Amino acid sequence: MNRFFTSDISDSKAYLCEDDAYHIKNVLRAKVGEKFEVCNGKDKEYIGVLAHVDKTSAVLDIIEEITVNREPKHKYVLCQCVPKCRKIDDVVRHATELGMCQFYPVISERVNIKNAEEYDKTDRLRRIVTEAAKQSKRMCIPLIEKPLLFKDIVKTAPADALKIIAWEEEQEVSLKSAFESAESPESVYIMVGPEGGLSREEVQLAAQYGWISVTLGKRILRTETAPLALIAAAAYHFSDLE
Repeated sequence: MNRFFTSDISDSKAYLCEDDAYHIKNVLRAKVGEKFEVCNGKDKEYIGVLAHVDKTSAVLDIIEEITVNREPKHKYVLCQCVPKCRKIDDVVRHATELGMCQFYPVISERVNIKNAEEYDKTDRLRRIVTEAAKQSKRMCIPLIEKPLLFKDIVKTAPADALKIIAWEEEQEVSLKSAFESAESPESVYIMVGPEGGLSREEVQLAAQYGWISVTLGKRILRTETAPLALIAAAAYHFSDLE
């Protein structure tokens, strides 16, 4: 059953935006009376029956509330140093499926972009995570933040969060040991470097603010593979895949 998000829900009716109305009318070619899932983007989801659709709007009559809680218990925040081409699109899409709650594009020393103002793909990434949230039946659409410099994101992450950096030069601290050192954190921040990796100076700076550099084993993962492996591993360890 197709899913839509809207905050405009009242009097047992859900009012969808123009883009969703277009999708229902011209892509799905749905007729009045067909059923859809609709979510308020926070904590409620429903079954609705299509009552009206035209070129600019669609209205669903809510007939049932769904009581399944689909969101992870922990908040997974991905901080991805901006990779080349459009690799970031796949990262945010698949990370949304795995339970990512928030995403920061990061400008580090070895990315091609040298200031945050040069890179702003926020609108495109928001569209991607919205579609991924619909497909994976998330209750919340992950937040896409504006780009931040590496030195700024490592300082602003909460002190009580578990903060992990995947670093190929780390030889001693395993991902498992980093997870086990945390006592049920509310938030897990994950930092992944660009194709050229993070510099030693960057990792040392992050360590001053409580970030833990970890090894992911003897193989080197691509910059678009590592964040997905880390989120999946964290979700498994903290029982968010159950």
